[in-house]
Amino acid sequence: GTGPTTFWLRAPKAATVSLLCSGNQWIPLEMARVGAGWWRARTSLPAGTHEYVFVVDGALLTPNAADVQVSDGFGGKNGVVEIR
Repeated sequence: GTGPTTFWLRAPKAATVSLLCSGNQWIPLEMARVGAGWWRARTSLPAGTHEYVFVVDGALLTPNAADVQVSDGFGGKNGVVEIR
């Protein structure tokens, strides 16, 4: 990829939000609160296709805004991001 990838989530009532992504071995990345209800994470990912999901106050949250979603293998869905 060319530079960091930015992930956004709107979760106005959340106390904590993290990003889990296959591109960084599913290690939680704390997201920063930016503005009214928005959260942001920036991370550099290798080229390829990566699955991701948000963790809001300890609960998994499917990224509904993702253009592509796939089964997480546990009855939920992960978003998919393509890094070129």
